[in-house]
Amino acid sequence: MRATNSQGAPPPARLVPVLLKCGRATIPNLTTPVDVWQWRGLQFPYWRIYWNRQPGFSVKHQGQVYPLDPEFVVVVTPNASVEHSISGTVDHFYVHVSLGYPWDRLAPQVRRIPVSEVPMHLLGDLLEHLSGQPSKHTLDTSLAWALLAYVSSILANFPAEVWPKPSRDHLLDRLLSEIDAHPERPWRTADMATHCNMSVNTLLRRFKKHLGDSPQHVVADYRLQKACRLLAQTNDSIDAIAEACGYANRYAFSRAFSRLRGHGPAAFRSSC
Repeated sequence: MRATNSQGAPPPARLVPVLLKCGRATIPNLTTPVDVWQWRGLQFPYWRIYWNRQPGFSVKHQGQVYPLDPEFVVVVTPNASVEHSISGTVDHFYVHVSLGYPWDRLAPQVRRIPVSEVPMHLLGDLLEHLSGQPSKHTLDTSLAWALLAYVSSILANFPAEVWPKPSRDHLLDRLLSEIDAHPERPWRTADMATHCNMSVNTLLRRFKKHLGDSPQHVVADYRLQKACRLLAQTNDSIDAIAEACGYANRYAFSRAFSRLRGHGPAAFRSSC
């Protein structure tokens, strides 16, 4: 039997966070000086979840400061432009996750979630495992489930009204899921219209109605999101990432990245 919500409709097909990266670091340290962490306006296309054992670290978004006190978990949503400020040495725990379409497209914001609302006891073994470990590593199954439960409980604290709704246009939703999975494909507007069995004008109207943007701008956004994930998660070369994301070459990729993000791929990677 399929689970249903209170209106009798099936739940969204996919609501499982994809764990991109987690780590624990003492900030600052010998290999990562304080200026590396004091960002000014960088954006990331995935969720960033922070918790610190000590005060002394804060995030600023749209003029408001969010201290990372031990009593709160701080969540930075995708594409929220933030500044970091550090005034002391802190034990910093972070998780990066992606939820996919449409949940990664909510309005950029920062929230503080009281630790009383989060199963912090699940982090004990995980934090011990991360002590002295590199930020890119493999978790065993029990630790991965604990981390997933931790992340899910945090996301459950976001009120229902902030979450974007699927478009209710099933053809468009399937197309967007396909673009999300394979942004490296050419995705010409005419081909997308054929894929959805509709005219180009109808496709343009549906994109404008449901997403407020053109098909090519949406494709560019998905390509950039994949590029950011690869820059953050892998050691792949800029050339390889450009090809994996559908750009003609590294120069076209760097131009597009700089135009949309305000800085180049290398600067983004160094901040991850």
